[in-house]
Amino acid sequence: LGQIKHTGHTISVSDVWFVAHHLGMLETQVGEISRFTEGGVVLAGPDEIEISCDVLVRCTGFERNACLVPAISPYETMSRANYLDENV
Repeated sequence: LGQIKHTGHTISVSDVWFVAHHLGMLETQVGEISRFTEGGVVLAGPDEIEISCDVLVRCTGFERNACLVPAISPYETMSRANYLDENV
């Protein structure tokens, strides 16, 4: 089938996020949710901003789990670009 990505690049959902922002199809708000409403959410804080939304994505961050590589694969290490081996 060939490569789905070029060497040194990983496929990332964040690419879609950047494109959607550029096209004005997506808006991001950072904050703590106070409560849900029928049509969206209300952010906590003194102003309690209500945001209408169709989709809510809960993001809690990312932690690289390279230490688990030997336990879950036949490889001993992971490269800095998160590869185990060529195209893996």
